[in-house]
Amino acid sequence: MERWQNPYTPNAGAKPPVLVGREDELESFETLLRRLGVGRTEKSLIAVGLRGVGKTVLLGEFRQRALDADWQVVEVEVTKCRLCMGRTANWFSEGYPYFLQEFGEAAWDLATDRRITESDARTAVVAVEEKLDTGFFKVRLDRTTELQRAYLRAMAELGAEPQLASDVAVLLNRSSSQCGTTRKQLIDKGLLYATEHGYAAFTVPKFDECLKRAIPDLEPPTIRQRQSRSASAG
Repeated sequence: MERWQNPYTPNAGAKPPVLVGREDELESFETLLRRLGVGRTEKSLIAVGLRGVGKTVLLGEFRQRALDADWQVVEVEVTKCRLCMGRTANWFSEGYPYFLQEFGEAAWDLATDRRITESDARTAVVAVEEKLDTGFFKVRLDRTTELQRAYLRAMAELGAEPQLASDVAVLLNRSSSQCGTTRKQLIDKGLLYATEHGYAAFTVPKFDECLKRAIPDLEPPTIRQRQSRSASAG
């Protein structure tokens, strides 16, 4: 056979004459384009895989189909700087969408040109922490009583992961039953959620860090003794 007629092209990113075995991915991408075209949302697509499995070719096909559907295509090369910035954003936000938006806004505003540097990302972390402390988290703390704040601070003392109610009570010099009402009130306010029997966790990440900044020392409130009816009557 003539070599120039050989359909096989084992080159990185070279498009084969026929794109076989990618029907599901192409259908998903077509669905994404059509839903976005009528103003609906759809899950994003990410091409992942080992080297040589055809990611570049698939992305090229996505690009062409988007252009054919009158979409504008923006190609961005992920540099080491962008990768580091992305890691910083992921570490800081812990996957919480609102924190990610706050970080992105701050990093964008700090950048002096079209490139967000590692220095911009680090400065953004400090700026967003301060903004969250004085806004996002402060609003939540302002809705709590002294004992509720102490309960939250005791949880923060133990760590960001779910905490056992009895362990929190020990730090407050109380029994679990004495803290039961406070724990329920915090769950009702949406500041905690029950993960499993006896355990509760913060509903948003980084709340433990904010609590330690806002309340440096854990000082359990004094247990107030209830007056008996006979005493109050006298």
